Amino acid sequence: MLFFGSCLFVGIRQIIRNRLFLTIDDRGLCLDPRLRPSERVEWKHIEGFSEITICGQKIIVIHVNNPEYWIKRETSTVRRKMMRFNINYCGSPFNIAAGATQLNHSQLWGILIDSHRKFKAETRKVYAEQGRQSGAPATETN
Repeated sequence: MLFFGSCLFVGIRQIIRNRLFLTIDDRGLCLDPRLRPSERVEWKHIEGFSEITICGQKIIVIHVNNPEYWIKRETSTVRRKMMRFNINYCGSPFNIAAGATQLNHSQLWGILIDSHRKFKAETRKVYAEQGRQSGAPATETN
């Protein structure tokens, strides 16, 4: 009995550990692609990231430009309440603990920051191109 109980624990642990929790691509973040593969937080809605520590666990907060939009969009009452809690205590409906991924905190932070910077650089490039096409002088922003 003890053997089967420990096997069940190891099996559940492996299922939880190996499930896909986050995808990052050129369009944005998909926070739970297993449940909602088509829903993502696009880069244009992400203002930036910050870090908080709760009980020694570093958590990355994903700051979005319209937090209430995401709460209204959520269909699950439980998730909506969790998002409201996150807004009240973290300032955003979304956060990620690196422990939920196969990356350590520094790796996850670096990937998120680099991906967001690339999106912002591409956006500036597109706006500059549009400005040149319209005859307006191109301005460089940081």
